[in-house]
Amino acid sequence: MKKRILLLIVLIAGFSIGGVVSYADTIEYVTDSGVVFEEDIDISNLSENINGRSTPLSDLGLLITFRTVNPPEKPYVKNKRFSHESYSQPFFSVEGNPKGILSISKSTTSSISVSSTFGVSKDIISAGTGINIGKSVSVSGSKSIEVPETYKGRKVKLGKMDIRIKYINYKVDVYKWNNARHSHYKAGEANIRVPSGVNIRHWFIFE
Repeated sequence: MKKRILLLIVLIAGFSIGGVVSYADTIEYVTDSGVVFEEDIDISNLSENINGRSTPLSDLGLLITFRTVNPPEKPYVKNKRFSHESYSQPFFSVEGNPKGILSISKSTTSSISVSSTFGVSKDIISAGTGINIGKSVSVSGSKSIEVPETYKGRKVKLGKMDIRIKYINYKVDVYKWNNARHSHYKAGEANIRVPSGVNIRHWFIFE
């Protein structure tokens, strides 16, 4: 598993931003009410999980022009490209008092999904992108931390941790046939969401 620490862009209820402190590979958000940490754990063989082929991960976000040869009146898709990363709601969480251990070791499954298809079948979108729409992908992650009694001079009253699914989102152009013009036209953009790992957050709430 490849691990990296990301800047948290999530607001915790009751928190007000106080400042950002960075230590080597760790970026943490220090607030008036506590401090928050965040870590992504990505699937190392993501491309094999989504299409059954061994493709460098770097290729997945590049502009790809690919279409299956179809009769002229058939719809098709092309120009798959990276859109953004997103996260699910937490599927497991724990909390504990100072001097206690917070630990998560969980796995779950989530399916590759597509939205805004403009009536084009999932099979056509799968063939045109190399992504197996509907395939179930397993993701997992684990982490353990000790809740400190104090953090940077502030007394800690509670520690919390949760885990959620991380997704990579792609856009792809959808083309359909126009009988009046006897040609294809761009109907719009479909959105593909691919489970790519998990995100684990933990935070300490100050007294």
